[in-house]
Amino acid sequence: MARRPTGTLEAMVWTVLLAGALAEIGHLDHPARATKVAQFDYYNPQAVAPRAEIVVPRQSIVNGADIDNPEQRSQYDADQRKTVVELQPFRRTETATVQSETRQGKATLVNLNPNVNSWLLFSVDWEGPGGHSVYHLENPDPAGQHIHLVEGQSGIALTTATESGPCDLWSGKPNALESAVATGLPYAPLCQGRLYLRNRVAGHFTDLERMTDFLRENVWNGDDIVGFVRANLYQDAYRETGDTSQSAEPAPPTADAPPTAALSERATGLSIGARSFGIDVDGAPSHQLALGHWYPVHTLAGVYASLMQPQAVSAAMAAGDKGAINGLDAAESSALVDLVAFDLSQFEMRYALG
Repeated sequence: MARRPTGTLEAMVWTVLLAGALAEIGHLDHPARATKVAQFDYYNPQAVAPRAEIVVPRQSIVNGADIDNPEQRSQYDADQRKTVVELQPFRRTETATVQSETRQGKATLVNLNPNVNSWLLFSVDWEGPGGHSVYHLENPDPAGQHIHLVEGQSGIALTTATESGPCDLWSGKPNALESAVATGLPYAPLCQGRLYLRNRVAGHFTDLERMTDFLRENVWNGDDIVGFVRANLYQDAYRETGDTSQSAEPAPPTADAPPTAALSERATGLSIGARSFGIDVDGAPSHQLALGHWYPVHTLAGVYASLMQPQAVSAAMAAGDKGAINGLDAAESSALVDLVAFDLSQFEMRYALG
C-alpha cells in the first residue's frame, strides 16, 4: 500500500491522479491486451546473479524404466535456486545432428519426465548467427506415443504400439515449426495433430482492472476507494435478467449431463429467454431455456450450459443453507446465473502461467 501524502503539493498531485483514475474506471467495455506474465525461460530461472550453463547428461533406459542419473539427482537435491529442468531428476536428454534444406545444426530433446511423457523441451542450434531456438512441445498421447530424435532431415520420430514414423519439422520455407509459431495458437498442431507446439499467449485485462490495480498500488487507501466505487456506483449495474414463461412441454432429457437443479414449486416448468446468452446449445427451441436444465453445447461434446435464477431455488434447499449463505435482495434474486459444466472424463485440467 502506498504511503500517506505529507505535503500540500504532494496531496494535490495525488488528488489529480485519483481523479484521473476514477474517471477511467467508467470505461468498462473496452478490453485491452497486455502481457501480464512474461514467457518463462526454462533453462535460466529468474535470479539476481547469472548462473552457470546447464549441462544435461544423457540418460539410458533399462527395461523401459529410467535410471536415476546421479548428476541430475544432485542438481535436484541441491539447496539452491533451481531451474525447471533441474527440478526434474528423471529427465531424459537426446541429441542429434539435424539437416534442413539449407543448413545443419544440433538438436536437443529433453523429456522432462519420461514417467509422465507429456512435456518436452526441444532446442536447435543451427550453424551461423541467430541460430538458437527453444520450443515447448506437448505429447497429446503420453500413454501410447513416444517421441525421439533421429539423425537427418526429419528431426523427430513418433512411435506408437502400431507404427513408427518421422515428424518432418524442417522441410519448406517456412518449415513446420515456423508455421506453428506464426499461428499464435496456445496449442499449435504439428504432424497432423500428433504433436503440439505450445506458444506464448499474451494475457489481457480490462480498463477497470488496470485502474483498480493502479489505485491499489499507487494511491493511499486505494483498496478502500475501489470498494467504495464498486459498492456505490456499479452495484448491479451490469446485472442481466430475462422474462420467464411457462414451457409448453418439459425440456428433453440430456444424456450424461448434470442433474436438473432443485427448483421451487413456482419455478418448475418455467423457461427463460436467453437474449444475451452467448453459448449456442442444442435442444432449446427459439433459445428458450428451461430454468436449471442442462443443455449440450453445440459441437462441443462433454460440455453443457444452463441458466438459473437464485429465486428459483427450492425452498427446502434455501432453508437448509440458512445461516451458511448471505440473503439476497430483489435485484440479486432475479439476476441470471450462467452456468457451464465439463465432463472431466473427456477433458484434462492443467495449470500454466500466461
